[in-house]
Amino acid sequence: MNRGKTHRPMVRNSEVGGAEIEEMLMKARALLLGIGLALVGAPAFAQINLGEKAPKIEADAWYNLPKGMKAVSASDIKGQIIVAEFWQTTCMSCQRSIPSLTATQKKFQAKGVIFLALTDEGESKVAPYIEKNKVSFIVGAGAKRAVRDFAIKDCHTAFIIDADGKLYWTGHPAVIETELTKLIMDKPPKNKGFLAGAAAGDVYKKAEKLDKERKYVEAMEEYEALAKEYKGTKEAEKAAARLKEMKGNSKIMEIVRQAKADKEANGWLEVARVCVQYGDKEDAVKYYDRIIKKYAETNAGRYAREEIAPLKKKSKVADDEDDDNKADKAKDKKDKVKAKKDKDEDEDKAKKSEEEEEEEEDSGKAKDKDKGADEEEEEEEE
Repeated sequence: MNRGKTHRPMVRNSEVGGAEIEEMLMKARALLLGIGLALVGAPAFAQINLGEKAPKIEADAWYNLPKGMKAVSASDIKGQIIVAEFWQTTCMSCQRSIPSLTATQKKFQAKGVIFLALTDEGESKVAPYIEKNKVSFIVGAGAKRAVRDFAIKDCHTAFIIDADGKLYWTGHPAVIETELTKLIMDKPPKNKGFLAGAAAGDVYKKAEKLDKERKYVEAMEEYEALAKEYKGTKEAEKAAARLKEMKGNSKIMEIVRQAKADKEANGWLEVARVCVQYGDKEDAVKYYDRIIKKYAETNAGRYAREEIAPLKKKSKVADDEDDDNKADKAKDKKDKVKAKKDKDEDEDKAKKSEEEEEEEEDSGKAKDKDKGADEEEEEEEE
């Protein structure tokens, strides 16, 4: 934040990511310009400090004001946060920033922030420029006094003025959103302002139209957003009152309940179909089952029953095939075990037979040996 520093009226490239050398060149330019003005006797621009009271904002002609307003006065913007952006029709960066500033204005207008694009150029240049570039935020043409009092020498420069009318920040508009968010948190505006009221009116008309068309879910969503985001406006109070009335009407709430059920069921149905499309039949069956269980009487429930049937049939066939395969595998395994067992038994029998034969052979040899010994003994005795 630039709080407490003297404003040097120039584009601050350092704040938008420019190199240090670029900033030095800009300062040198400004210094030379000041010297030139002094030499020709031109009146010097005043210097202003952040934290001081902001200069008065005036313009010869205003564009894009709400219906019924012809100019922006001090009372119109009192207690609100003001973004004063100084620009020129010949400034290319000003032109490039129009979409982002438009989006920022829409984002913050319900929070008591007003964008004022000010130029010292006259209506003959400004009016066609606004139409050609589709500028939708408020523009002040012929704002020569404001350009002088804010000490503007180079565009593209912006100021943020807080709810007390004091200068809070200055720099390039490209980085203004972050500073606005900080200020709103630290020191919020004291009222929502005329732009919030105008925007709230548009939202209320949209909600009212949906309400009359019996699109109660969408209407309630708009009323709820209006009551929350534009709190403090007459439209927000009307929205809150209508919400209370709708919630107390059993017929409307039944329609809302049914509409929400259809929306959720149709969402699940779409997911199930995507799962089928990509071959994820298991998840598809889960979503179909969920619809059938919770929303059986809806159209989505009927479609779910129709679409899940072939999936379950295929699943059953696949399960049967799996069972057959499992049975075949089990039989093969059993046969292999039996064959191994038979082989082991045969080997055991063969081994046992060999052992018995060896025993018999050893026994015969022993008998022959004993017989021979006996004969030898008999011969010795003789």
